[in-house]
Amino acid sequence: MEKQKILYKKKLEEIENIKHRNIICIDFDDCLIPWNDLKTRKPNPLELVLEQTKFNVELLLNFINETEFEPFITSSWAMALNDDLELDDGWETIHYELFNILKQIQFVGKEPFGDRVLAVEVLLENGNRIIGLDDMDYSHYFQNETDAGNFFMINLYNGYHFKNKLEDAKKFFELK
Repeated sequence: MEKQKILYKKKLEEIENIKHRNIICIDFDDCLIPWNDLKTRKPNPLELVLEQTKFNVELLLNFINETEFEPFITSSWAMALNDDLELDDGWETIHYELFNILKQIQFVGKEPFGDRVLAVEVLLENGNRIIGLDDMDYSHYFQNETDAGNFFMINLYNGYHFKNKLEDAKKFFELK
């Protein structure tokens, strides 16, 4: 990862100022946004995608309001957002509709270089406590930080069991 840090040095400066905070790193696709049916793996109807995303965002907002965790984007969508965290032009209508739902979340930043694991590593090095919210489980990179009580992974696929997993994160950080 040191080579990547050198390569991304300029971009890392964008998140260097986020220090000693509680951060929840959020993925969108197949995590908060349920594109596919869990059992059949076929695309969900767009109405269901929008409704479930609204529900997931409400759960996340409640969690954020109840805790001191601040949301940070680690989704591939981060690369499509401008510096004002607005979606760039050229996307399909459904993406704009979804982003209007996601904009209810006041993000403190976004990973700037397309590598969520490196972004989480830098945030942890800056003294932050992290919840990783993603359909991709990358907790094995951060076992020492998990043991030290600074990292908790919520492996979430399409928002299923989201409320229970948020409660598990609360308990984890209360115990540490």
